[in-house]
Amino acid sequence: MRRAGCGGRRSLRIAAVLCLLTASLGLASCTECGVGIIISPIVITWPPPCQAVSLVEDFSTDVIADGTWTRSGDTVSVDTGSGWLVIQTGDGGGDFARRDVGFALPITFEARVRLVSGGNDYKTPGSYLYFSDGTYIKITFLTDVDPGDTHGGWLFDGWTFISIKGPLAENQWITVRAEIRTDGGDLWAKEDADADFTHIVSKSWSVPDELDYVRLKQSWDSICNVDYVRIDGCRR
Repeated sequence: MRRAGCGGRRSLRIAAVLCLLTASLGLASCTECGVGIIISPIVITWPPPCQAVSLVEDFSTDVIADGTWTRSGDTVSVDTGSGWLVIQTGDGGGDFARRDVGFALPITFEARVRLVSGGNDYKTPGSYLYFSDGTYIKITFLTDVDPGDTHGGWLFDGWTFISIKGPLAENQWITVRAEIRTDGGDLWAKEDADADFTHIVSKSWSVPDELDYVRLKQSWDSICNVDYVRIDGCRR
């Protein structure tokens, strides 16, 4: 703490100007007393600390009707009786539901999903995690893994050609979990009969530090269900 002298009006005015300038810049707080100006330094923490937050959606209510989620068209709906997000065929493919998030990284994304029919070798819908700059990481599974193929297995910021815990048939529930950091991430998967998740792959990348929104999208013109979505992260 530094105390400006009060030898006269001029010194008081100078101290007041200095005090107001530093306060306006967020560098200090100041108070005026009967004998002078007291300038107190403020410690600034950057980046600001995060508050832990979670987004859990079990689709037990119509979150599209209430505007919590948005959709590409009428082929996307919520079956509140089953507690599922439902994507139907009919619009030629690419139908999706979207939920804004706004969490700071690192985050953990988890969803129980199934592709019912029409996936053309895809066995899960696509989970797209969009960042603040418009880039995204997509998670899905494709069974077509033949020698010489350029795609197949789990997709996690690029094809992994890993088939561990990938659904081998349509209409099979699978739960995916992804840990997303600015410098990389990890993917896990779990069948309903499994007690624990199985680690699939680790990846390195460079992405912004904010998850802007998620998009759950059909593969081709398939019928897809999503049982729940959970995202754990923090908000500054």
